[in-house]
Amino acid sequence: MDRRAFIKSTAGFAGAAGLIPYARLAHAAGPFDDYKALVCLFMYGGNDCHNTVIPLGSEYAAYKTARTVLAMSNDTNAAADVATNNIFTRPLNALNVSNVSGRSFALHTNLKKSAALFNSGKMAFVNNVGPLVRPTTKSQFANGSVELPPQLFSHSDQQAYWQSLSRDLGVTGWGGRMADVMLAGNVNGASPLSISVSLAGSSPLLRASEAVPYSLSPSGAIKIRSYRSWDNWAATRPHPQTVFEDQVIAARVNKFEDAYGDMLARSMDTELFISSKLETIPTYRSDFPGTAADGTIADATKPGLAPVSGRVNNRLADQLRMVSRMIAARTAMGVKRQIYFVSIGGFDNHGAEYDKHAGLMTAIDDAVHAFQTKMEALNISDKVTLFSASDFGRTLKSNGEGSDHGWGGHYFVAGGAVQGGKFYGAPGTNGFPIVATGTTTDVDQGRLLPTISSDEYAATLGRWFGLSKTELEGVLPNLNQFQQFTNYNVGFLG
Repeated sequence: MDRRAFIKSTAGFAGAAGLIPYARLAHAAGPFDDYKALVCLFMYGGNDCHNTVIPLGSEYAAYKTARTVLAMSNDTNAAADVATNNIFTRPLNALNVSNVSGRSFALHTNLKKSAALFNSGKMAFVNNVGPLVRPTTKSQFANGSVELPPQLFSHSDQQAYWQSLSRDLGVTGWGGRMADVMLAGNVNGASPLSISVSLAGSSPLLRASEAVPYSLSPSGAIKIRSYRSWDNWAATRPHPQTVFEDQVIAARVNKFEDAYGDMLARSMDTELFISSKLETIPTYRSDFPGTAADGTIADATKPGLAPVSGRVNNRLADQLRMVSRMIAARTAMGVKRQIYFVSIGGFDNHGAEYDKHAGLMTAIDDAVHAFQTKMEALNISDKVTLFSASDFGRTLKSNGEGSDHGWGGHYFVAGGAVQGGKFYGAPGTNGFPIVATGTTTDVDQGRLLPTISSDEYAATLGRWFGLSKTELEGVLPNLNQFQQFTNYNVGFLG
């Protein structure tokens, strides 16, 4: 066996000898005889949850008083005139919340498809979720008597903390630590594809000690090319890409150079592996709004190689389109567990929220609905769970044109395993916090003091993914501080 073949055959086991302590608990995690995938949709900038889920009925007046010019309509009459340019006067999308009594709610006017998913039992909302170190009351927050997440209300710090849920602020992420557990359990066997895959560049969520995440573009695996490798060279001269690849796999005395060469070789082998498996998977562009239509297929036996025409205007849909293709190729790629990361930015709307937030809601609505529809078409919906997260929520009070940095927020979870059509909140909240200023969960200007920790949210996802209670406590170091749910299970997954 030559050196390149050896690297390829061992790529899935790189670094397995130095597993960290919590990964050694992984013998209980697998191998599994089924497939499951978690898909994290991160909304960068801090989504305005108060205009995502809107309280109606007797609670609407307090909401409108606090929101002033940002208040959405309380009209859910779909037959009403929607031609107005004022997004705040257009009708909302009513929710039929099966487990909340005496209260009524609706989603943003541009979340029509999401409301339909919710009402058909394919989506749920987990409400007033946010980073905590331990359970915290309003008085404890005010007098500083309890440890808090670092640098609250800071974008970069809270993005890192949400995705790491540990004091190392992104050295490793909780998704990456779950992947380490799965890697130690050898759940994906010899597949060269990483358990963790990002469609949105480097992500703190997926950083791990052993399970190296793989970055993929919406167009496919990223090829490592030599300089000028695309030139047409005379037959009497070696092609630059061939020379480059020969140099990569050449043995060296210097251990750093040798390790770097091995890393590049594994990357090139993985790219070839993924590209070959995607060749027979359709592009799905016509299934995802805003991702352009296919051009003429040059080789009908390889529909995945169809050229792209037109302009992609929904980047989130394009990311989820590629996730769908990867999931469709799961058997060929030899994987049983996967964690995907996708993102959408632009939520830091201190001004002009009437325009910016509405456009982001449309992009999410189209992308998530298309993704769920495709998972159902692939007959894999009950094995794929998409969940949302963001830096933080925003203030209930308006600053005149937008809203400011908050804390707790409301997050949706979608998929066939989701116990949908329901609201999930902390015990005693009837599924949703009271929307008003001056409440026990208002820590200033309507900023929500979280009543469900991000750790509990992550633990519920991890439990469904296949981790044991002990493994979850290792992956989420603050988890055992929270005991309001039996076995840390919030309940939104079957």
